[in-house]
Amino acid sequence: MCKAFLFFVIAGISGDCAFGQSAREQVDTVMVSGDRNASFPGGADSMMSYFSLNLRYPSKAMEQKLEGEVMVGFEIDETGVIHNALVLSGLAEECDKEAIRVVGAMPRWVPALQHGKPVKTLFRLPIYFQLPGKHEEQER
Repeated sequence: MCKAFLFFVIAGISGDCAFGQSAREQVDTVMVSGDRNASFPGGADSMMSYFSLNLRYPSKAMEQKLEGEVMVGFEIDETGVIHNALVLSGLAEECDKEAIRVVGAMPRWVPALQHGKPVKTLFRLPIYFQLPGKHEEQER
């Protein structure tokens, strides 16, 4: 399989996104705002490197010349481990599965802090699939 070209933006999720929980359950278990947001170890550049090395463009999507965004939501626990990754908005089944796979394989994050203590938090990460070579052609 060919590697995907990836462009992404990191965006923390506030308490208004439920992932199947009620708002009341979330307030009890997940940080809404705090002292420090959770972060990928090494920052955004390290995350970009991680995705460029690990994300694979599904062959079926390449054949269909399918491009676009998969929005993945997940929980980062007090130890930085990712749990409950799910597709919030998808592109195609094979791209959605690949986005979930690569998010689930990420290393531990630096956990969020609230009042100086690590806490669970929700995170939303858009992952863009763009066909190899197409970006360069558009710039010409």
